Formats: sequence, C-alpha cells, structure tokens
Amino acid sequence: MKKTILLILSAVCLLGCAKSVQPMDGRQMLQRLNEEHLSLLVLNNDSLSQYTQHGVRDLLALVEQEPERLRGAVVADKTIGKAAAALMVLGGVREAHTNNICTPARLMLQDAGVHVCYENELPMILNQDQTGQCPLDARLNETATATECLPLIRSFYAPKESPDAPVAVGE
Repeated sequence: MKKTILLILSAVCLLGCAKSVQPMDGRQMLQRLNEEHLSLLVLNNDSLSQYTQHGVRDLLALVEQEPERLRGAVVADKTIGKAAAALMVLGGVREAHTNNICTPARLMLQDAGVHVCYENELPMILNQDQTGQCPLDARLNETATATECLPLIRSFYAPKESPDAPVAVGE
C-alpha cells in the first residue's frame, strides 16, 4: 500500500514539474510583453530573455553581438516594422509574434520562412508623433532584402550611438 501511494505521489509530482517547465508559446509571450511593458522577448532553447530598449536597438545588438541568441528563436515584439523584420531575418528567427506589423515587414518575414502571428497589419509604422512614417523604416523603403537593410540600420544609429550589448532584464 505504501509503495502504491509513493508511486502515485511521485507520478503527480513529475506531472506537476513537467507542467511548470513548459515553455511559453508566442501568444503568452506577447501577453507578458504587453503586461510588463517590455520591448522584446526572445525564447530560444527554453531560455527566455526580455529587453526594454526603444526601437530595434536590442535586435541590432543581438544580431551583431549574440547572433546565436536569435537563431531558431521565437520572438515577441510590440511593433514590427521593416527594420525589425530585417534584423529578425538576419538573426535567423523562426517565429515572430506582435501587436502591430507593417505589410513590408510581414512580407519580408514570410518570404524568409518566418512564421508570423499579428493582431493588426498596417501599411506602415508611424513615427512617435503619429505624423508620418517611422524614420528608420523610411530609410528602408527602397530596399528589397534584409541584407540591404543592415548598413542603413547601422548608419541610423551610428551618429547617435553604437549599439551597446543587448540589455536583457530578469533572465
């Protein structure tokens, strides 16, 4: 009898433990991103990293300094414009979840085989004042590939700052 009870308790414990280590899915990642006011979540090999820098700074730093972090990853990003899409493609992201995506970004990701889930598709990402196109994405209007986008993204930040190491919080 004691053996049976111990086996049952062990099985329950194992089931409970298995449930607790299940990785988040993209929908849950996007919900967490929104609730915790984060800018980017990256799930790779059951390791979840969260980032808070504005724009594509963290994605650029990851592509340049920790490309293995993005390779095969699932990401959640509040807004995906063409610059973010290009960096995700260059980083080898497998799946992207977002609240808002512009059509050129969606097409770039899908053409690269990245699975994309989004709530709203927009013709373009607006600037902070909502008066025109995002200035970084505007630089990329004439580009056709992610590779063409990278030097323009770098030059956008170069005069102001070089990308620091990605700033992960609470890993």
